[in-house]
Amino acid sequence: MLKWLFFKKPDQSKELTLKERTHQTVQADQESEIHRGPKGGLYRIDAKGKKVYLKASEQPKQGKPRRAKRRDSKAA
Repeated sequence: MLKWLFFKKPDQSKELTLKERTHQTVQADQESEIHRGPKGGLYRIDAKGKKVYLKASEQPKQGKPRRAKRRDSKAA
């Protein structure tokens, strides 16, 4: 019984493996799929099968937009 407790493999089904994280695709309105790399970068596969990383300006926005910071109004 004690051997089972110590030698039991941890349940890894909840965490994504590196390969699974690398192959996640992002929904896009365009024909070609956009893939998310292991560090969060987005790329497409070109006709030659090479990765073409997207610039930050081309990437779809994620999450909520940030609110502008309020300026402190100094009374004169």
